[in-house]
Amino acid sequence: MNTKYKGIKASNGIAIGTIYLFNREEVTIDKSEITDSMVEEEKLRVKNSIDDYINELNDRKGASEAQIHIADAHKELLQDPYFSDTINSKI
Repeated sequence: MNTKYKGIKASNGIAIGTIYLFNREEVTIDKSEITDSMVEEEKLRVKNSIDDYINELNDRKGASEAQIHIADAHKELLQDPYFSDTINSKI
């Protein structure tokens, strides 16, 4: 069975390659209150999540050069002190 996908063309002509289908999921943000005693634990949770994601980005098996560049850009953003400082200030 063939599945037909509809998209927006970037240029004229025919392209052959792998299709990547991205689904947009609704993100829910938990805005619950935390106590002062929970602040450091929450900051550690954020740090661990960032570290885990950086480790995932380091797994480059089968990645194209373009994908590697995108992963590197994501890592730079995640490692920017302004990024983590802003998150920690919100906690």
